[in-house]
Amino acid sequence: MRTLIIIAACAGLLALSGVSDAAQMASPSIFGSIEQFKAECSIVNAGTSPQAVTIRIYDDFGTLFGTSTCDGTVPPGGFCALTVSIENAEAYACVATAGATGNLRGSLVLHRRLLDSFGLFYFDPVRSAPLR
Repeated sequence: MRTLIIIAACAGLLALSGVSDAAQMASPSIFGSIEQFKAECSIVNAGTSPQAVTIRIYDDFGTLFGTSTCDGTVPPGGFCALTVSIENAEAYACVATAGATGNLRGSLVLHRRLLDSFGLFYFDPVRSAPLR
């Protein structure tokens, strides 16, 4: 009876767990400047088949700041980006999860917000790091 309970518990755990993605690529945790305002993580599919990709941006405490599933799949030659507002005194990292990452390229860019001579705001990149 005890063996049956253990087998049933293991089967229940396996049934509740989802299918895991096969590969991840991530940027190092980077800090831009005290003026940093937005973080943007971009992924490009350089392969010949569509890829299901999930992008996440975390701060240096492991807090999730944003997630994107790229509206399903990223087509060959296509890209997906996630942009989030960030704190000015934290470091950030990007993690991309896909079935295979061999044909994916990506980067994390931290931007600051500046005012131009016309009184309009624009985003200026402060620091970037590739996903590996």
